[in-house]
Amino acid sequence: MKRIIIVCYLLYLSSLVYSQTIKCSVSDSMNFASRVRADKVLCLFDSIPGEVLLYSIMDKEYYLIFKTKDSYKEYYVLAQDENKTEIKTVSSIINYDIDTKYSKKGFPKKQRRYMKLMKLQRKAVVNGFETGNYPSGYRTTFPNTTSLGESFSYFVMKDSNGNRHGECRFYGIMAPCPIDVNLWLYFNNQIISQNSRIHL
Repeated sequence: MKRIIIVCYLLYLSSLVYSQTIKCSVSDSMNFASRVRADKVLCLFDSIPGEVLLYSIMDKEYYLIFKTKDSYKEYYVLAQDENKTEIKTVSSIINYDIDTKYSKKGFPKKQRRYMKLMKLQRKAVVNGFETGNYPSGYRTTFPNTTSLGESFSYFVMKDSNGNRHGECRFYGIMAPCPIDVNLWLYFNNQIISQNSRIHL
């Protein structure tokens, strides 16, 4: 009887290990799929030289910021499926600096507050191109963090040589955020703004 119990217990443990292996392999393949899909989107912009920040939600909505010699170019991409991809040029900005006049008391408090927020987010975009700000490797696990939501996001910064920096895939709203929180806010605000215009 004791031998039967031991055999049953060992079978139970082996099934747990097997189940965990399947979960890990599925998760790894999903992480890799996010990278592959992001690279397919980047291929659409091969004619633009320079560095790029790419952020996506659910591998469907992408926001890209290219840093060229004289400006920053922003694009929103809606990749509904393999055969239907919509690209929208959002803006071409010469400088991300916010005019200091908006900090003066002559402007409404609400507008000053908004411009202060935009200044923080745009500074985060500029800092986002600093390769030294990122840890190495492709991060998909984040110990000692709290997350909400089922949707996932993917982020990568690629330098002019095509090297990846800060690459990560994470679920929902995560604290602490795997990327600069102001940069994360900027990406999400822009995606929400573009998405709402498409569905008007």
